[in-house]
Amino acid sequence: MTYKETLEQEFQRHLKNPSTQLGFEVYEEQSSKTGGALIRLQNSELRIQLVNDRGIINLEVGPISGFENFTDTELINSLIQLNYSTEPLTKMGRKKILNKRLGLSEQVTFLSTYYNELTELFSTPSTSRTMEQLETLGNERFNNMIG
Repeated sequence: MTYKETLEQEFQRHLKNPSTQLGFEVYEEQSSKTGGALIRLQNSELRIQLVNDRGIINLEVGPISGFENFTDTELINSLIQLNYSTEPLTKMGRKKILNKRLGLSEQVTFLSTYYNELTELFSTPSTSRTMEQLETLGNERFNNMIG
């Protein structure tokens, strides 16, 4: 099965119905014989893309305005969990949140569950701040992995 066929199968299985319910429509599909495929969708508030990068399939989210700038849902999940944490976090607790992996079905559930929070994070007034926070968290997550 090609990367495109696998991606299409996973799209049908996991994302098609939830994305339709949220008003998303496909606006672009790409594939490469060298190891990847993607399906991009948008609605009036967000852009999302489902990516098959050499067999690893992830859902990414980005703002509707401006140039396309997608971030993986795992990192966005970390941002939301850290922002809404009501208890003080230990260094290990923070690291656990930052390094949390989500399977594709969990990523799609995340999109549906936190849709309102996502639209707020990626609204025009908030996008710059959100992207700065995500970059900081991404650097922290990378440093956790190598250190």
